[in-house]
Amino acid sequence: MSVTVPVRSILNESKPMPRPEHSAPALENGLRILEMLAATDQPIGFNRIAENLSVSRASVVRLLRVLQKSDYVIKDEESGKYRA
Repeated sequence: MSVTVPVRSILNESKPMPRPEHSAPALENGLRILEMLAATDQPIGFNRIAENLSVSRASVVRLLRVLQKSDYVIKDEESGKYRA
């Protein structure tokens, strides 16, 4: 014997599915670089940025290039250090 349950009843009783946490790691890392640079008046070197982010050096290079191209970060050509 089968039991028929109206679809409307099932829909009303079901709990909403939790939304998965969305993330954008590259964006998050770029923002971390900006926060790091904005937190100090002194320029910061590439090695220190890479160590603080704990991501590959190649990723840091790409992030810094994008931030420079968009004028969010300035690289001092003499010292090689970055500032916001």
